[in-house]
Amino acid sequence: MTMSTLSLSELKRLTRPYANKADEEEAFRYWVNATIEERLVATRELTLAHYRELGVDVDKPMEKTLVRRTVPWLATEGN
Repeated sequence: MTMSTLSLSELKRLTRPYANKADEEEAFRYWVNATIEERLVATRELTLAHYRELGVDVDKPMEKTLVRRTVPWLATEGN
């Protein structure tokens, strides 16, 4: 079974928290044997699904790529 054939629910089952010890052992074997590319694809899918569950529109293009916040306690005093 390759990563490309796994559904999102199967990927979720192979991540923490595990339902039982057998799932944990299967997940360990699965992730150890996956290539780097497969791990990246799976991680991306899991991350996008998580943000969708939180209500974030992940398909919408970003308006900004960098956000800078200034906070008073971070200001350095003159040298």
